[in-house]
Amino acid sequence: MCVSSSNSSSVSSLAASPTSAWSTGLVRSWVGMICGATLLLNSGPIFYPHVVIDDFQILIGSWAWQDARANLWLPHNEHSMPLGRLSTWLLVQIAGRPTLVPVALALQGPLALVAAVLLVYIFVRRETGQPVPAVLAMALFGVNTHYQNAVNWFSASFAVLALDTFLLGMLAAQRWRQTGRTRHLALSALWCALAPGWFATGVLAGPLTTLYLLAWAPRKPKWPRRVWLAPLTPFLGTLVSLTLTLTVNGNRILGLPRVEVQATAWDTFDPITGTIYTMRSMIDDLVPGALGFEELTSPLPVVVAGWLVLGLAGVWCWRQALNRPLLLLGLGLIVASYVLIYSGRAYFEYEGMHHWGRYHLLSHLGLVLFACGGLPGRFVQAVNVASARAVNLGSASLLGLLIVTQFPRVRTVGYDPQQSADLERVERVDALCRQHRIDAVTAREALPPFEISGMEGREIDGRRLSGWDLLRGSPNPQRMTVAEARRMLEADLNGSD
Repeated sequence: MCVSSSNSSSVSSLAASPTSAWSTGLVRSWVGMICGATLLLNSGPIFYPHVVIDDFQILIGSWAWQDARANLWLPHNEHSMPLGRLSTWLLVQIAGRPTLVPVALALQGPLALVAAVLLVYIFVRRETGQPVPAVLAMALFGVNTHYQNAVNWFSASFAVLALDTFLLGMLAAQRWRQTGRTRHLALSALWCALAPGWFATGVLAGPLTTLYLLAWAPRKPKWPRRVWLAPLTPFLGTLVSLTLTLTVNGNRILGLPRVEVQATAWDTFDPITGTIYTMRSMIDDLVPGALGFEELTSPLPVVVAGWLVLGLAGVWCWRQALNRPLLLLGLGLIVASYVLIYSGRAYFEYEGMHHWGRYHLLSHLGLVLFACGGLPGRFVQAVNVASARAVNLGSASLLGLLIVTQFPRVRTVGYDPQQSADLERVERVDALCRQHRIDAVTAREALPPFEISGMEGREIDGRRLSGWDLLRGSPNPQRMTVAEARRMLEADLNGSD
């Protein structure tokens, strides 16, 4: 698990090599273009914003400040998401009116992904000392639609925010490794503690950051014991966060009903099945999914043959790798994320769900880090000394190829123009509430049942959601009965109709 001295020296020698073709201006240009391509591939929800199914539960649970505060620790499915509650409330404030809320929510995933792409660039650039692996990493990660469901579905986009927080923890840990300053290690632990506050996969932040730090430990340790214990600090950050979450929400999360099989989340959590699914998915989804084969399900002989190929490729990469800690971190991301996700989804048939894009966010990043860490030093050196024209031509060809192959796979969450009309109706009624000084609670009781398109009978704690849950009401209400409020609202609504 430790980096050999020869590998470390090869990284150092490459870092000192000439990089004339990769001027600061050229690097910034390609970083900007890759970020633009990433945003382009994920811009569908921005042009066709739509709030669907689980989104409404999160949105209504964080609609007003008193809602966000009251529901701060209310889990959404198996996700305890206090940070998500606060960010959703903030997005609602930024939108200002119901009709603009879908647009505000649609921005979260794409912008969070662009942030992740930039953080990946910084991390790999620092790690290798080279622009080539860093630019390649951000292009291969960002300009891909394998995991797009985690970006264009608001409910799943919190996984991207958890990834951003994890990457911030990795950058802080990397700084501690490079400088030895304790504040960076403490900051890493803080980021790792915050990551699960967005999405359940954030619990991997601490263990994986610790894995990265241990990967740099010397083969023959001469460090004091306290230095060997220091890499465990990010893991302790996650442990503190997990302890708090289980104390507050353990019964709700572990007792979450799985209606498909009439059992609870704890009953259906199956690491053995999750490991089997992981081994299959690493053949069916990891590389094929990144290349565009989205629903491949291989028979057992193909899976076995695929593992033989993966094993040989892994050995080859390890022997000539530019940066072995990146290899180990990438492998950890792939295996840990798949085992965690598939163990929690073991009650589903593998064939019906392994291709769901939101499950492949972390594993795709792991594949990219593994590939970039396994780059031969000779290749990086050759690109470094190439002419600017050759660098531009090669980079443009790669970026063009990625866009051409990925663009046909762009998908958006189902769009229904009726939702805009429904939200306009909510706005109209809210204006009447302010005009007649009717509070939101009274208005909800006075109005007939109303569901916004896409809501589909969603519930919070057994209460069926309504479109009127998006009413704010008058900030200065007067006392009135439900019947009086009904007469006022119906008179205006019937007159406008």
